[in-house]
This record gives sequence, C-alpha cells and structure tokens, in this order.
Amino acid sequence: MTKEDIRKIARKFQELTVPVVGDVFLDKYTHGLVRGTSKETPVPLYEFEQRIIAPGAAGNVASNFAALGATVFLLGLIGDDDDGKTLVKALKKNKVKPDKLIILKSLPTNTYEKIIARAPNGQPQELLLVRTLMPENGIVTKARTRIVSALRRVAKSLDAVVVVDQVAHLFDKDLLRSIPKLCRQMKILSVGNSRHQIHLCKGFDLLVVNELEAAQGTGIPPTAENFNRLGKALLPQARKAVLLTIGPDGTRLFEKNSPPLHHPSVARTIVDITGAGDTALAAYVCARLSKLPPCDALLFSNAAAAVAIAKPGTATATLDEITNLV
Repeated sequence: MTKEDIRKIARKFQELTVPVVGDVFLDKYTHGLVRGTSKETPVPLYEFEQRIIAPGAAGNVASNFAALGATVFLLGLIGDDDDGKTLVKALKKNKVKPDKLIILKSLPTNTYEKIIARAPNGQPQELLLVRTLMPENGIVTKARTRIVSALRRVAKSLDAVVVVDQVAHLFDKDLLRSIPKLCRQMKILSVGNSRHQIHLCKGFDLLVVNELEAAQGTGIPPTAENFNRLGKALLPQARKAVLLTIGPDGTRLFEKNSPPLHHPSVARTIVDITGAGDTALAAYVCARLSKLPPCDALLFSNAAAAVAIAKPGTATATLDEITNLV
C-alpha cells in the first residue's frame, strides 16, 4: 500500500456513515507530582498538575471513526450530570454526533479515571484506577428497548453498525441478537466487539476481538501457538469473518473458505496500549467498507493502532499520521 493509495481511500471514508452502539465512558487521566508524605498521615503528598479527559469505550471507537473522516454518531447511555455534559463536549470536539445518546437523569455517567503520579525528575506511574459504573436496574432495562428503534429510524442511511460491549452493561442477549438481525434486514455490515460476552455475539458479519476476549469466549488458552485456534473457534459465530488483534503480534483475519491472513505489528514507539484495539477496529472497518483488499486493510489497521499506542491514554489516529507511518 502506498501513500497515494491511502489518499484515495481517504476520500471514500468521508462518504461513510457509521453508528457506534455501546457502553459509553468518560476517561480521565489525572497527573500529579508526589513530594514526600503528608504531615498528618503516612501517605504520599500528591500535588495535582493536570487532568486530561477523552471519550472512552464506545466513545473512543466512535472518535477513531471520526478521526478517519467518517460521519459517526454514538448511541448509548449517559447520566444527566457534569461528567455527562463533559463527555458530550468531548465527543463534539472529536466530531462525533452525540444527539442519539440516551440521557438517564437518575443515574451517573460511566467514568474511568487513572491517577498518575511522578516523583521530581521521575517517570509517571499509575497510582490508582477509579471507576464509576451506571448500576444495572429497571431504568437501564427500559432504555435498552430504545436502541434498536433508534437504529431502525436511520438504518437506510447507514453503511455499518458497530457494537462495542465493554462492561456487559448496555447489552443483554436480546439486544446482541436484535442488532445483527436488523443489519441483515437492511443489508448493512454488522460489527461485533465484546469484552465479556463474545459467546453471545452470534450473527454479526464481522467479529473483532483481542486474544484475551477470544480466550474467554472459547476456553482456549491465549498463547502464541493457539492464535489460529482462537480465530477458527470463533468463526462459526460470524457470518463472514473474525479479526483477531494480538498486540505485538499484530492482527489475524479469519474468513470463511479462506486461509487465515496475518500481518505483524508495525509499531515503532509504545507509550500506552490503552484503546489500541478500538483504533484497529475503526481503521479496518473503514478500509473494508471502502473496498480495500483484506491484506491492505490489515496493514492499514496495524498502522493506525501503531499511531495510537505512541500516544498517552485513549487516542485516535488521523490519516496523515497513518500515511507517515506506512
């Protein structure tokens, strides 16, 4: 694939419309400096320096599609709180349409915060992970019923629907079954991704999983000698293909009636691997929707992930950045 090839498909990305449906988080990265211990108690004295926020989980996947030029809207649940308002502003900044988000007034917005500390002249270290989860209750159950209806109203204008099931919160078995069924009816691509419920993701055209998610869904140990077994074991659940992302090993594509395709990682610098799979997913789906051959789509996907992991926190990859890496 040449830089000119990427420029050509970039124009096609701008014609794509993709909703991302899933668990929506506000990611926070709080940075501070540790200067000795408190005078009152024997705990580190943490001096706040800065807080970086970004859309997380399904929000990060949506941001990656938008960074590549696609028209993207996000469908999920947030609370009517300050974190929800901050998240909406961050999505708009990333050119993701937030108007399809369902706001639940009595529940908190999901958040994921890393407390990162450094000593004077030292390197940053993660100190603590703080998470807020919207509780499972009747309000969430009722909200689920609105997801497919919202998709159905706009289905004629879509090129694909991408499901991002990060914490087994938004999705139950019925919703995971209804979305690919709707996509089949409307003849649009369905993409499934799940951290803990991949065994329930059946009937999607494409499944995108990492080796740990695949192992949980199949019971096969996620070792290097088992990577092909993992992909092949999941393939019967998908209508067309399984994309297995394997960190330093790159990506492997399993298509029915075809031998597996493998493309190694092209990463040069690793700063933070958080969300690399989100970037790879968005890049691969955009490339395939734009009729790029599978082998080139894998290269493009790996290059996008390599850009993202060279940045701190959840990050996106632009076409210019990918072009400079290929």
